[in-house]
Amino acid sequence: MIIKDGETIVTAFAENARKNKPIWVIVRGADFKLREECIQPENQTADMIALFNVSSAAHESMTSVVRSEAQLQINLHKLKSTSKEKL
Repeated sequence: MIIKDGETIVTAFAENARKNKPIWVIVRGADFKLREECIQPENQTADMIALFNVSSAAHESMTSVVRSEAQLQINLHKLKSTSKEKL
């Protein structure tokens, strides 16, 4: 992973993929654009490995909650649209 002068790491999280265990890093560039970097298991430090399971569990839980909320918003929008059509 290469971080240039003026860039900052916004967040990093572990993902327990089927055959791989990457750590995803979101980097904000000097131009404020975001990009994603990946740290493969062979490049992870002992600290990253020690925190991997906790990060992965939190990531999975947060993703699940956000997906559920997004689906609720979609359903609510559909319900409002259907109600308006009936009027």
